[in-house]
Amino acid sequence: MSTLSERISKILTELPSLGQSGLVEASGASKSVVNQWLDGKIKSMRLDYALNIEKRLGYDHIWLVLGEGYEMMNRPKKWPFSVSYEAISALPSEELKAVDDFLEYTVHKWSSQASTKSSKAG
Repeated sequence: MSTLSERISKILTELPSLGQSGLVEASGASKSVVNQWLDGKIKSMRLDYALNIEKRLGYDHIWLVLGEGYEMMNRPKKWPFSVSYEAISALPSEELKAVDDFLEYTVHKWSSQASTKSSKAG
């Protein structure tokens, strides 16, 4: 992918449920900026926008800014949840924190119960 417009279009094609509004949310850029990326009027991306997209959607910031290197960041080989990684990553930071807190609580609760059961069995 040689242009920013092509790279942004690729993201929207790969994540059709994201849409431009989701890309606005994920990047932190305005709707106008996202439209100009797509139209090719803005030919480069600020690093902070690229890092936001990397954090939330998994696309490598170097690939976004320069069109070089690997498109995606490394991910786990198998995502164990029915909700996609992209959907989770696109959540606003407050909701993402709530999901993280819930997962941490659930895993801690499960591991505590598992260790209690194994100590009773022994």
